[in-house]
Amino acid sequence: MSKLDHVKWKKSNPLRLYLNLKGGEEAYVSTLAEALEVSRAIIYLWMNGINNPQMRSFKKITDHTGITAEQWFEWLGRRPVARKGKGSAKRPEFEKSRRP
Repeated sequence: MSKLDHVKWKKSNPLRLYLNLKGGEEAYVSTLAEALEVSRAIIYLWMNGINNPQMRSFKKITDHTGITAEQWFEWLGRRPVARKGKGSAKRPEFEKSRRP
């Protein structure tokens, strides 16, 4: 997975595409958050693939945007997968606590 693959994937988020069609992310995130009864932060977490809407939220999402759970999970399934091997990033190792 390259950084570019991940950026392209995030740009193809169904909510992000919907907001861009409405006139832009910044202009409509608050309106969408209000309609879905969630915070703006939650919308951004969803759009970046960090969190996913709960199943009970999909009815509101579908009613307001036309985006279905199936569309969402199709997008989620296209998430680029990090490859292991030469040049892949390693997780930092943390020292164990020295407390007795």
